[in-house]
Amino acid sequence: VGVDYGIFLLEHPGDGESWTAIVLGAASTLLAFGLLALSSTPALHAFGMTMLSGVGAVWLLSPWFRPRAAPHGGR
Repeated sequence: VGVDYGIFLLEHPGDGESWTAIVLGAASTLLAFGLLALSSTPALHAFGMTMLSGVGAVWLLSPWFRPRAAPHGGR
């Protein structure tokens, strides 16, 4: 699920619209799977907690893997 966030950031460096798409996608994924974490069924609760922590971590770490911007005016 989270691999797409890194791909969008690599394909569109410095584009604010791609970051907005990532934030909205992550928010809807966190909401959907986060609600499973509230389930009283142990399997659904464990799956929801796993997805909640995994997608949350990918969303927080994905900006660190963007390529550096080229310096302006230099070769």
